[in-house]
Parts: sequence; structure tokens; C-alpha cells
Amino acid sequence: MGPRLAACYRGSFRGQDAGWRDGSPYGSWGWKGEPRSLDDGRTHMTLRTPHGREVTVTGSAMLGPTPVVPSVGPAKPIRFDLVTGGKHRVEGVPVQVAGRPNPLQFYQLRLHGKSLPLDLFPLRGHKGIRTADLSLDAWVMGGSHLLRIEHKALRACELLCPETAGLPDSGSVTQFFCAGEHEYEHTFERDGVNYMVTIQTESLSENLYADTYKELLDHAREVQGLTHLWRDEAGKCLSMLDLQRYARELHVHAYHMIGNGGLVIRTQTIFELVGHG
Repeated sequence: MGPRLAACYRGSFRGQDAGWRDGSPYGSWGWKGEPRSLDDGRTHMTLRTPHGREVTVTGSAMLGPTPVVPSVGPAKPIRFDLVTGGKHRVEGVPVQVAGRPNPLQFYQLRLHGKSLPLDLFPLRGHKGIRTADLSLDAWVMGGSHLLRIEHKALRACELLCPETAGLPDSGSVTQFFCAGEHEYEHTFERDGVNYMVTIQTESLSENLYADTYKELLDHAREVQGLTHLWRDEAGKCLSMLDLQRYARELHVHAYHMIGNGGLVIRTQTIFELVGHG
């Protein structure tokens, strides 16, 4: 794993601060000091979130040098959805690289509280993971993905895609454009499942895009990620899903690289059992 991808993954180590949600994957977190190795081979480190919180994290050895991270301003207030009870935090917009058109303006994330018909989508691959109580299916497409979680009577879907025309609105919990940085959280109270997603977007120069593409392709092979490769008019493109299973949670790290605009979209989704499940 190279330094750029390592910087993204550093934020995915599970926080030990009870006041901060586990698993938030900010690659733009500021790091305080250097990692310290624990007896069991894990790494212990203190970080500062984009919102000024200090969190202690542990994880397997973190590869690559500590990135130089620009400072960020204070977080905007969380938006509360009075209908669904969801919480949505939005940060900034990505910097546009001169001379490169950006398709990001069309990208949306949608959460549905019911299944979406699979025949609506040009699916390119499938992978599933399970726990004793949760079942997750993931489908990859060119620049898009579809996730479906099942628990008791719940059949919820997350869809990230650049085109939502013709998709059903029934069962919609929320939808929003992906530009900038987002944190969104919603609890399916009746079924005892909490949903969390974070989104980061970035527009890269040609050289940085090529380096990141190679790192991500290597990483996809290492983790046996669900991967789809294709080309657009600007060059190589890649979509990859890395599925991770924990005792009461299922995680999906998604990466979409679009040659047109040098666009990179990174998301982390967590489905978590709450209460007694």
C-alpha cells in the first residue's frame, strides 16, 4: 500500500474514544505524534479529527509515511432530518483541477429502506458477507455501487451513482449530492440497525491520478476486493469494494476512480446492530 492510499486508510482504524463514532474514514485527519507499537503487534496513535476532536486509535501496522495534512476549518452544523431522524454533516467542495471537466456534479448517494430491483442496473460483479444476524450483498458497476443489508424484516439499500433518473422513489430515506465531504447517519429503529456513511471526493492531476490508480489496483489485489475496470475518453477507470466483517457490524470501503476529471470518490459504509439486535 502506497502513501496516498495509506493516508486514506489511516482513518479507518477503530477509535477508542466513546464520544466519537468508530470507523470514520477521514483521510484528512491531522496526526499528533508518531505511531507506537503495542505488544500484540497493533499500532496505537492519537489523531485530531477535522472537527478538532482528539481520538486514540489502534490498528494493524500503518504503512507509508505520515502525510502532510492541510488544516481545515470548523465543521458546519449537523443537519437533522425531521422526517427520518437522520443526521447529515457536510464539509466543503473538492478543488477543481484546471482544464479537467468534473463529472462529480452528477453523483448522488441514495439510501432506501427497501430493496431496489437489480434489473435496473448494469451490474459488473457481486460479493456477499454475513454475520450471525446481518447479511450484506454488494454489487459493483462502472463508477457506481449498490449495497443491500438484510436483518429481520429490513431490506435496505445504499446506491451511489451519477444518474438517478428512472429510479423508484418509494422507500427513499435520503439522497444527496456527493461533492465535498459528508457524514450521514440514520437508525432503522424498528429493526435495530444503525447506518453510517462518510464520503470524500477529490479531483487529481494526471500524475497523481495515475499513481493513485496503481496503488489502489495493487490494494484491490491484496484484499481480494470486488473490482471493475474500464476506460472512458480520458483513460483508465476503476471501481473497487472492500468488504469487512466484525461481530456486530459490516463495513464497506468503496473507491471509484473516473478518468474524466481525475475524479476519486471514497466512501465508507457501516451497518451496525444496536440494542439487542
